[in-house]
Amino acid sequence: MTTLSDVLLAPAARANLANDLEALILHRTAQISGPAGVLIRAGLRTVRSIRPDIVRRGCQHLLPDFVQAMEAQYLAYLSQTDADFSHFLQARNTQVAEQLLAVTDRRLAQSHNRLLRASYRRLRPRAMAQICAALPDLAVLLQPYLA
Repeated sequence: MTTLSDVLLAPAARANLANDLEALILHRTAQISGPAGVLIRAGLRTVRSIRPDIVRRGCQHLLPDFVQAMEAQYLAYLSQTDADFSHFLQARNTQVAEQLLAVTDRRLAQSHNRLLRASYRRLRPRAMAQICAALPDLAVLLQPYLA
C-alpha cells in the first residue's frame, strides 16, 4: 500500500507541494478578518521582514513532519469508501489540527530564534481555529497529489 509519505515526499511532488502550501498559507492569512487577522498578519509581516522566505522554508522543512503526522489519518481515509479526503479531514478537524500543531510546537521548542518563538507564542492560541478552518482547503490542495 502506498503511504502518504511515498506520494507527497517524492522528489517530483515535494517542491511543488511546498510552494502550494506557501500559497495556501499566505492566502488564508490574508483572508482572516478582525483583530485576529490584524495580529496574525502583523506577526507574519514582522517575521518576513527579517526572513522573507520564512513561509516557504518552513513549508519545506516541516513538510516531512506534517506528512508523518497525517499518515494515520490518510490510512484511515483509505479504508473508507464513502467520503472524499476533504470531508474526512473536516470530520476530524480538531484531531488533525492538534497533530499538525504538535509538529510546530516541537520544532519551535528547538528554535534559537527569539523573535520567531515570541511571534509563535502570540499566535499559537488562535492557531487551532485557523487550522481547522483551513483543513478543507488543505485537503483540496492535496487531492491532485493523491490521485
